[in-house]
Amino acid sequence: MASENDAAITALANLSLQHDPTPLSNAADAFEALRELRDDVEKEKLKTQLSRREQRTALPHAVIHFLDRREKIFKKHKQVLAGKNKRYAGIKVEEVQSMWTDVENRLGYLLRTCQHDGVREDLMQMLKDACEPGFAWSGTTNRLLNRPTIQHKQRCGPFAAKPPLATIQKVDQITDRIHELLLRVVDLHYEFKNGLVRSERENAGIQLKALSETIKKDIEEGRDAAAALNVTDVAEVYTTAGYTRDEALVKAKEDLAGLTGRMRKVEEILGRMVAEVVYNV
Repeated sequence: MASENDAAITALANLSLQHDPTPLSNAADAFEALRELRDDVEKEKLKTQLSRREQRTALPHAVIHFLDRREKIFKKHKQVLAGKNKRYAGIKVEEVQSMWTDVENRLGYLLRTCQHDGVREDLMQMLKDACEPGFAWSGTTNRLLNRPTIQHKQRCGPFAAKPPLATIQKVDQITDRIHELLLRVVDLHYEFKNGLVRSERENAGIQLKALSETIKKDIEEGRDAAAALNVTDVAEVYTTAGYTRDEALVKAKEDLAGLTGRMRKVEEILGRMVAEVVYNV
């Protein structure tokens, strides 16, 4: 049973991790990575509080840091192929390359097309959720800063002219909120299993059940919002970003299917944890 519990914790943590695409091998690694994630999120919050002038200076450094991290990830996976790091066994370099290229394209499209100050805040958010593409605003470039700016009609903000975008952004916000709550769920589950005092374990179990209900409501809200979207609406956003119509339709279908799949997975893992608290299984 212990191994099953560790597997559930690890799976939940993997759903929460947005900075590193590599799966974690056990619960100990999961908790360590979650602590690192909290630190990263706090740093991102500080960045968004900078003045616009300070952000204008910090922006290129953030991009350089992002690309540097990307290269380090690739080096890790090359070590895997050489048999030097068993922790990441089973992961293909090509899969990670594809994911990070998609994220890079998102950032590149924003930088090249949006001359609005709000792009700086958007970039910081993109860096925060870099490994959770979701509804990705992907361009067709492989470089961030080495392409001319595409001319578009004046907008009040990035992508503001597209009606489906408000709904997509709402779904993204709900997903972000669920990820933040999941971090707390993992902490509570650890306290429930390993608390030194019985009262601590019982209190953690009560909080975990209450928090799971909140997450379930968020999931329902996310599903309702996603139900208002159709493949054509989402594909239109990709078309604006430079994809062909066929490519846009394929990515739109993948996004909608991936969203429902992730929420279903969260519900499944939450159910196991709550059952463990209620029935002590």
